[in-house]
Amino acid sequence: MAGYCPSVYICGSKQHHKGCHNKFTYAPEVGGFVFRYIANMMRLKEVFKPSMRDQQIARILTDGLSGVRIRGASSIAVLRRMLLTQSGARIYTRVHDGTQKQGKKLAREGRT
Repeated sequence: MAGYCPSVYICGSKQHHKGCHNKFTYAPEVGGFVFRYIANMMRLKEVFKPSMRDQQIARILTDGLSGVRIRGASSIAVLRRMLLTQSGARIYTRVHDGTQKQGKKLAREGRT
């Protein structure tokens, strides 16, 4: 195409001297990655079950994206919570001991 100039992206790891071997990537590569990741998220939503382990969720998200790993377990936990909410599953959270003790103390003082 005449006049078409794809964007060039510099690897963030390279800028921070973390040993990245790729100096640059281009818009078509980034676009393909983004579309694949979105397609994987849509597939995950279709096949999600409350009993799925974090590893299964990560595997579905990174399918077809060679060399991609999901680093933080917290990001999987947030995604799991969102999928559970959308599926209508009941979500129970653990109450910390300090909160329970404080609640009992307030009940004794008649503040609840």
